[in-house]
Amino acid sequence: MVDEQNVALIVMLCKLIEMNKVKCERYWPSEVGQSLVFGCYEVILDSEESFDDDDYLLRQLHLTNQKNGVSKTIYQLHYTEWPDHGCPSGESQLINMIEKMAELQGQSPTPVLVHCSAGVGRTGTIISVNYIRELIGSKELDSLDIFDLVMKLRKQRASMDQYQFVHKCVAYYCRKQLGIPQPDPPSDLSLDPSHSVPSPVAPIFSASAPENDDPLLQLDEESTDESDGNPVPDFPNEPPAPRGPEELGSAAS
Repeated sequence: MVDEQNVALIVMLCKLIEMNKVKCERYWPSEVGQSLVFGCYEVILDSEESFDDDDYLLRQLHLTNQKNGVSKTIYQLHYTEWPDHGCPSGESQLINMIEKMAELQGQSPTPVLVHCSAGVGRTGTIISVNYIRELIGSKELDSLDIFDLVMKLRKQRASMDQYQFVHKCVAYYCRKQLGIPQPDPPSDLSLDPSHSVPSPVAPIFSASAPENDDPLLQLDEESTDESDGNPVPDFPNEPPAPRGPEELGSAAS
């Protein structure tokens, strides 16, 4: 597919193994300078680069079709801190990777290949955020309905979710573009005095006897007495055992 669609940029959003399950097979060498062969294709890892305070890697791969000898360079952005069925490590890290993706893509008309494990949650989220980023950058956007956008994308990518995180990323990107300071992250509620556990409240009714003579507040002595009737036995008397043939015979005679 990469060769057929002339893909020059791959965005990977999952780890090879998550929660002791294989999420993706390795399709690039683990060491720089090494090569892997898949059918008629040879893949060489030319370089691998990490970025400070960001949770993604940039790899440069060299793909060669051994049938026709055609070679091309492919870049891979690998986001490593996005758990399956969860949210990324932060909006800033994801936006930084998306901007790096746009920088590498440039004005190239070739498609970007985005994948995770199932191609639904993580993949759909980054497609949504990047599409909104492009709409904002076009300066032709009068209004933004994220719900409508996500619903349209779900027609092509069923069940894509993480709708709330899309809002957070869009808000972060807009503040960044407008030069508005980002809000402080929420503090631990356990350290906030306003969220401390309230002290126990004294009960409204007391278990002691009432001090006044209000008959409505007097204890019902009759209700506290035990019943005068015969007590019900814990185990009722067992029914008589059925008579055997001998007894039946003697009774008949």
